[in-house]
Amino acid sequence: MADLIIGYRWNESLIAQLFNDRDRSCILNIPLSLSSHPDAWCWKFAFKGHYSVKSAYRFLVVEFRHREGSEIWSRFWKTKVPPKVLNFCWRALVNVVPCLSLLQSRRVPVDSMCPLCHEAPETILHILVQCPFARSCWLSSPLGWPAFSAPSLREWFSLAFLTASAENASLILMICWALWHNRNNVVWKAQGRTASGVFFMALNFLQQWRGVCSDSTSCTNVVSALTVWSPPPQGWIKVNIYASLNLQRSSLGFGCVVRDANGRFIAAKAGCFCSQMEVKCAEAVAF
Repeated sequence: MADLIIGYRWNESLIAQLFNDRDRSCILNIPLSLSSHPDAWCWKFAFKGHYSVKSAYRFLVVEFRHREGSEIWSRFWKTKVPPKVLNFCWRALVNVVPCLSLLQSRRVPVDSMCPLCHEAPETILHILVQCPFARSCWLSSPLGWPAFSAPSLREWFSLAFLTASAENASLILMICWALWHNRNNVVWKAQGRTASGVFFMALNFLQQWRGVCSDSTSCTNVVSALTVWSPPPQGWIKVNIYASLNLQRSSLGFGCVVRDANGRFIAAKAGCFCSQMEVKCAEAVAF
């Protein structure tokens, strides 16, 4: 390995077979070591030469920070989009998304022509950027068509993503995901959206995800602000009841739990029935 320093002795019989007399003499006269210490393994990324996981991790982190494109990945993973969108875009950037050209290169018997335009082989760069349908989708968005001349999706992404605002960076990822989602619907279900429909699907999905995230945050804050359950006096039991109404289905759902003065669980029940009433009445019926 290049990262390991190791001493060794020449095999004279092997040298005699591979080299002429002059070269063999020069090789055998090379001083291997000026000391009498035996050869040993040495890890050059640690001060004392001993391998450790910590030293290897430090080396890999430093190498990653200086690697070309690390700034893109740093911003990429911080973009506020659904996790499955990040996962797809990461797979697209490292070229493991099963587009037809990639499948064909791995000896899968498929026609590599783009299923949307039928004008060029389907690569990941084509289906997300270069395809006429993808172009129409980008033009339907506020971003326009960032048609940078690039030989790969990663290089195109470097030019488009780093110069975009935080909101536009989110839209770039969402549109890429929506284009692939629409492509799969065309291939497997023979159903596809219009170019503007793909953009609005991406936008709506992003807004819904953000709404759910904000709702869960507010619910967490409300729950943390509620009073902690307090036990009843000794010799008593306490019944906590909760009821909810579904006006569209005209149904009532309820749940209750019974605990004693020491907080020990005694019983619980949950159920639902058809009814239309106020919440207070519903809680009384549940009781």
